Amino acid sequence: MCIRELGQIYGSIEVPHQKTILIDFIDHLADFDRLSRADMLFAKDKSIGAPLISLHAVPELPKRVQERLYFVRFEELMAQPVACMSHIYRWLGLSPFEINPEKLVSRRAIVTTI
Repeated sequence: MCIRELGQIYGSIEVPHQKTILIDFIDHLADFDRLSRADMLFAKDKSIGAPLISLHAVPELPKRVQERLYFVRFEELMAQPVACMSHIYRWLGLSPFEINPEKLVSRRAIVTTI
C-alpha cells in the first residue's frame, strides 16, 4: 500500500484541477471553493477520506491479513526508488532485481481543454 502525506495528496488533486478548471471532478466538486472542496474530498465517503478510513481499520484486521500488507511512503519511493523497490522485492520473497530509475518511463494522461 502506497501512503502519502495528506497535504501532498490534496495538492496532487487540486493543482491539476486549477489547470483544467472547467473539467469537473467525478464527485462533482468543481463548483466548490478550495476549502470546501478539500472538506468534501476528505469526507468519509469521498476520494481521500474513504481510503483514509480504510487505513484506520488495518489494526482490526486479522493478523494473517495484516501480515500480507506492506506500506511504502510515497515520498520515500520518489526519493529512494531503488532502495524502496529492493525492500518490496525482499518482502515478497523475490530475487533481487536491479532497477535503474534513469530508464523508467513515466506516462501521464493527456487532458484536453475546451
